[in-house]
Amino acid sequence: MLTLNNKLITAGALLLISIITGIWLSHIGRPLNTMIFTIHKLIALAGAIFLVIALYNPFKTASDGPVIMILTALAALFLLTLFVTGGVLSSEKSLPGFVLLLHKISPAVMILALSGVIYLLIQKSSAF
Repeated sequence: MLTLNNKLITAGALLLISIITGIWLSHIGRPLNTMIFTIHKLIALAGAIFLVIALYNPFKTASDGPVIMILTALAALFLLTLFVTGGVLSSEKSLPGFVLLLHKISPAVMILALSGVIYLLIQKSSAF
């Protein structure tokens, strides 16, 4: 059974691999390589699932601080933004530049918010 730290490391590694494959996809250009794109999507989904599993119990047992709730909602919003903009970017249609910009900025904002959540959960819980 994986410990909490191992779950967080696994989620972080999967999300990092997702970012690396995304950069690789952007350098390859269009048309998108289907195999790399599929790997990118599946790894991102697996990383998101691992992250939710890893943070569920500590989040549930931590006192309900409004900052933790806001940061979690922000991270979830930007994770959803990544999935939506990624789906839009996979189409062959010409898209406004802000979609790509949003897809490039969202990982950084999500990581910052998640870092804050993990830090606050460590401070409030002995589960880590």
